[in-house]
Amino acid sequence: MKRPALSDYDIWMNNFAFTEKKRNHVLSEIERFSYKPLISIATPVYNIEDVWLEKCIQSVLAQTYANWELCIVDDASTRKGIREVLQRYSKSDSRIKTKYLTQNLHISGATNEALDMAGGEFVAFLDHDDELHPNALYEIVNLLQSSKDADIIYTDNDMIKTEGKRFGPKFKPDWSPELLLSYMYISHLFVCRTALVREVGGLRKGYEGSQDHDLALRLSEMTDRIYHIPKILYHARLMPTSVSRSGDSKPHAIACGIKAVQDAVIRRGFRATVDRPDFAIKAKYGNYKLNFHDSGNERVAIIIPTRDRVDLLKRCIDSIEAKTTYKNYEIIIVDDRSQEEATHRYFNSIRHRVIKAGYGVEFNFSRIINRAVRESGDDIEYLLFLNNDTEVITDNWIEEMLGWMQSPEIGAVGAKLLYSDNTIQHAGIILALHEGLPGHAFKTLPESSIGYLSLANVARNSSAVTAACMLTRRSSFEEVGGFDEEDLSEAYNDVDYCLKLREKGYRIVFTPYAILYHYEGRSRGRRVPVNNEHAFRKKWGNIRVDPYFNPNLEGWLFRVRKDVREVLPVSRKIKILLVSHNFNYEGAPLSLLSIAKGLHKDGYEISVLSPKDGVLKDAYIENGMEVIVRDIRLAGVSVAAFYEEINKLAAWVSESGFDIIFCNTLNIFYAHYVAQSCGIPSIWCIRESAIAASLLKRYFENDALVKLGIEAAEIPTHLIFVSKETARLFGDPENNGAFRIIHNGIGIEEIEKYKMTYTKNRLRKEYGIPDGVRVITLVGTTNRRKAQDVFIRSAVELLKKDNKLLFNIVGGREEEVEYLGMLRKMISDAGVGKYIRIIPETPHVFPYYRISDIFVCASYAESFPRVILEAMLFKLPIVATKVYGIQEQIEDGISGLLVPPGDHNILSEKIALLLADESLTLGLAENAYYRVINKFTYDNMMESYKRCINESIFSLPNYHGFTISDERSPLLLKKLSYSVNQYRHALERDGVYEGNKKTMKKLCKKLYGLFSACYEEDKN
Repeated sequence: MKRPALSDYDIWMNNFAFTEKKRNHVLSEIERFSYKPLISIATPVYNIEDVWLEKCIQSVLAQTYANWELCIVDDASTRKGIREVLQRYSKSDSRIKTKYLTQNLHISGATNEALDMAGGEFVAFLDHDDELHPNALYEIVNLLQSSKDADIIYTDNDMIKTEGKRFGPKFKPDWSPELLLSYMYISHLFVCRTALVREVGGLRKGYEGSQDHDLALRLSEMTDRIYHIPKILYHARLMPTSVSRSGDSKPHAIACGIKAVQDAVIRRGFRATVDRPDFAIKAKYGNYKLNFHDSGNERVAIIIPTRDRVDLLKRCIDSIEAKTTYKNYEIIIVDDRSQEEATHRYFNSIRHRVIKAGYGVEFNFSRIINRAVRESGDDIEYLLFLNNDTEVITDNWIEEMLGWMQSPEIGAVGAKLLYSDNTIQHAGIILALHEGLPGHAFKTLPESSIGYLSLANVARNSSAVTAACMLTRRSSFEEVGGFDEEDLSEAYNDVDYCLKLREKGYRIVFTPYAILYHYEGRSRGRRVPVNNEHAFRKKWGNIRVDPYFNPNLEGWLFRVRKDVREVLPVSRKIKILLVSHNFNYEGAPLSLLSIAKGLHKDGYEISVLSPKDGVLKDAYIENGMEVIVRDIRLAGVSVAAFYEEINKLAAWVSESGFDIIFCNTLNIFYAHYVAQSCGIPSIWCIRESAIAASLLKRYFENDALVKLGIEAAEIPTHLIFVSKETARLFGDPENNGAFRIIHNGIGIEEIEKYKMTYTKNRLRKEYGIPDGVRVITLVGTTNRRKAQDVFIRSAVELLKKDNKLLFNIVGGREEEVEYLGMLRKMISDAGVGKYIRIIPETPHVFPYYRISDIFVCASYAESFPRVILEAMLFKLPIVATKVYGIQEQIEDGISGLLVPPGDHNILSEKIALLLADESLTLGLAENAYYRVINKFTYDNMMESYKRCINESIFSLPNYHGFTISDERSPLLLKKLSYSVNQYRHALERDGVYEGNKKTMKKLCKKLYGLFSACYEEDKN
């Protein structure tokens, strides 16, 4: 039977499913809380059906945090049965307080009555037909453990249909004052300090339908201690009269919303009137817009850097002059060494000021801007940076941007920029969009589209905006030192500027009502200089969190993440069993040792299991980790013997109390069945770039075991691959929530320290390399996959033209008798033994990088080789084969040269190119160096692995096609479902299953159905 298609949010919900394991863990964590405030829940009730009211109350009773009171006020309901329901519940639990009004006071009045009953330090607002997540109050109080000063806390929420289906997740940004003027984005769950609510007078009569929005606006003027929990902790029921269904279902709510925002605008002294934008009226949404008027007469300098391309510049200036309604502006053109005669004729023909700002030969946008600001007049209050490849669309664009500057807390304002096809080029900047680097929000979204939560079409806070069209105060610009012209000459200078403003306490605003075309990259190239990227990362770190971009979202179109799982705080050490196929000094075991060291250092309790001994065992022991060498022989066994071994291992794992199993490489798939049997999660790090079935057949003689190995991929919570290309061998990495790409990382400090200690000249002398001889090196244990024979053929061709070359093959493995013998014979037959050396396998490879001029990787298959990362750190130009993850390590022609595998002629051509072109060699080496320290560091890698482990701890193990979505199911069910699979594979082993496939499938399906029915009955 084909499984029904799941939405991204369906997968997210499965990843965040609330289980008995989570409940028990949370209860133990609550016991450790030092602060357990009483939470009052205010719920006004009016004429709601019993079924929804009971679900609402039951969701409160199901809370893991028990120190609450439910203050229910019946607002003179006329519907029969409501009083009986409330009386029944209030009698059954003393924490439920009820009050019955004789006169209908509407929602504001009834909620205020509930507030009068509240004895808690905090009050949470719960509508009578909605439901709380079981952990809602726990998450609130958990935040208060570290943030006792919180006055307002809000969470994410979704919608729930009357039939119980959840949908429409609202993954919100952190506290965003300007977004709150656009609509009540806080919504539910909304928790406030009770004393503060009373101080502002509670909810105001006359704002019904938007009473919570009005309250949030007034409260936020009293405090900035506002916290956001990015988890779905509230389910708002979609009823026919819900405001959330359509603003037009309760038109008075929209009118009250406009009034609430207008009141806030007046209180804050803004010169603006409030109404609904056109898109909101058309879509029937409750969004609002501030129409700024009488913006003042502040002088604005529009600063436009340019270099030739007079066609772009003229179109930009013509559009400003023809469309701009704001009068008090001047245009300052900043010329960066224009050469074309037409450009200078244009400069002479216009009335606008032209500043010459070119220095040297390197483009430096920051320096150009800084000089223009310095040379602008003293009467300039506002600076409007504008690219020369823009064109004004909305005539009041300056007023729309300048209006927000009425708030002294705003540091910069950015506009909506469109491509020529009317899709969005810029709608604010997301900080952590591209591997910790900034990117534009809603890029490529049609301009007519509203965007996730209307965020593409409402004024809102953003971490940064582009300087392609940015308004800022001159005083603010000078306060933070302008743009960084030393380290950020071309890229990220605008983001850096916005982050500096935010450090000073200013906020950044994106407005969608100032709209321009941006013909991006037409006057200059678009590639980011690697030194700018490095400087940005060095200054701001590898940014993982943007306060205005919810961590449950991904990409510039704000798509719900499928690969994220719930992380809960754990007060004890997490106990991890790492499983390796051996302890040899080679790729995969070395990578596992590297990961183990990082986990151990960060406080995880690590044990390592391997069926084979080896030299790396001592390294684990020296680092304080437990090592178990256990004879596990599965290569030629039957399925029955396989399960027998699994059961033995499972008994030991259960007794040892491991929280999770982490498996390294394909051939130890059996460990996932162990985890499954124990009911604990597992993670699989698949490092091989090969088809799973063909690789497993090398290890296991029994086809049934090979099949088990393939099906094991259904069990882990995470399937980790070191490159996207490797992941593609196993499925679609973009659309599989279990897939996670974690590139191998490398410790920078060790190599940098080595380079400082051992200079290239010193080592070349020690290794007897004559002056003028250039060294080309390949590092890797000798085997056919690594194609040292291709490297030798290439070397022979190059030596025919240049004998001042030395080729090193580092990694001669004597066990590879046949292949190593062949390599030696090739060298001997060609008579080049003086020029091509095979160095025995050694852990001490750094000297060979240091003495080299070029590094080569000739492999037929590599997932994400460490040797290339090492070569990049040693600043070597690299020629490598275009296979699997190497394509993600090296950008062809930018940070290295890529060649097809197996072709020694092309390989020799590329090496010859590097030997002949020194500038190319230096450029590739420099770019490669910055690429590795920007993207492939050990610290970045370990952060990703720790995230996977922490997410997996409370994730449910899969049960081989039988997914249990609620772990309240009895242990018997798990054992039965596991037994069905043992039975199925025993039938397969004996040939019964294949011969009677239809009958056997029906039998297994009936068993699963029976177990499912038992589970549902048990749960109910």
